[in-house]
Amino acid sequence: MTRTARAGELPDPTAFIRDNLWLTPVPGLSAISLYRAHPASGLWRLATADAAPYWAYVWSGGAALARYVVDHPKIVAGRRVLHLRAGGGGGPIPSAQNS
Repeated sequence: MTRTARAGELPDPTAFIRDNLWLTPVPGLSAISLYRAHPASGLWRLATADAAPYWAYVWSGGAALARYVVDHPKIVAGRRVLHLRAGGGGGPIPSAQNS
């Protein structure tokens, strides 16, 4: 159980993530799991009428990049990888695992 933040104190983000998001495999990349929003998390209240929060799901571009890195690990082996917002963390995780 996590401690509730006192007035003027910021809540612990790690505890909030663990307590409110589900750790689920990335579609098409079952070896990688990310904490993701779900209907019961309450985070969907931040969505607008036409879009979910951009950080609440893996972008298709990020998933495609991650799939490519998983399938071609030599492309990042022994290199530093700079992640420039490629969609939900899907790309940098397999890059870090292979570099």
